[in-house]
Amino acid sequence: MEAFDLTYRDHLAQFKQIDLANRAHARGLELRSDKIVIPFFGRQHLISKQGIVDSDGKAPTPAVATVLLTYVLRNEIIPPANPEKMTFRDFKGAGPLVVSFANNTNHLIASTFAGRLDALESACKGLGGQPVVDAVSTDLSVKFQALPGVPQYLSFNDRDDDFPAQSNLFFQQSAERYLNLKSLFVLGTYLAGHLIKSPEKPA
Repeated sequence: MEAFDLTYRDHLAQFKQIDLANRAHARGLELRSDKIVIPFFGRQHLISKQGIVDSDGKAPTPAVATVLLTYVLRNEIIPPANPEKMTFRDFKGAGPLVVSFANNTNHLIASTFAGRLDALESACKGLGGQPVVDAVSTDLSVKFQALPGVPQYLSFNDRDDDFPAQSNLFFQQSAERYLNLKSLFVLGTYLAGHLIKSPEKPA
C-alpha cells in the first residue's frame, strides 16, 4: 500500500503540470470546471490538481487513485481499439505477477462462488456487469466497463461432478496502451474484491 501511496503522489505531481482542457479533450473525457471526470466501474471520479474524489466526495484508495492518474497521464490521445481478449498472463512482462494475480482474482472468485451461480450473477449486476454471449460456452460471461476504452470480462464455469468451479478474467489487448501492468493488476483485484463483498453470503 505504501508503494501505491508514493506512486500516487508522484503521479499527482505530474498531473499538476498538464493542461487539463487539452488532455480531457484528447482523451474524450468530460472537464467539469477544473476537474477531469472519469467513470470507474460506472462510478464517477473527479480528478483535480488537489487530488481525487468519487461522486460522494470520498477519496479512493491509493491503488485506485494511481490507476486513474495513470490512465490520464499515459497517453495524450485515445489509443486504437484492439478487441482481442487476453488474460493477464498474456501481457508482456506479467510473469512475476501472474501467480499473485490468479490467487487474488480467478481462484478467489471460483472458490467463493462455487455452487452459487445466482449469487455471482447478482454480484456482477451490482458492479454494473452486463451479460455477453461468448464464443466458448460458459455458465456465465460478463463484461464490466472498468474505464473508458478498458473493458474487463469475467468467464465462469460452476463446479460439477467432474470439475471444480473455474473463473477467468480477460482484458482487451489494447488495455496495455491505456495502463501499465500494475494498474491492470489493480483492476483485476478490485473487481474480485467487490464481487466477493456482495451482500449475499454463502448458505
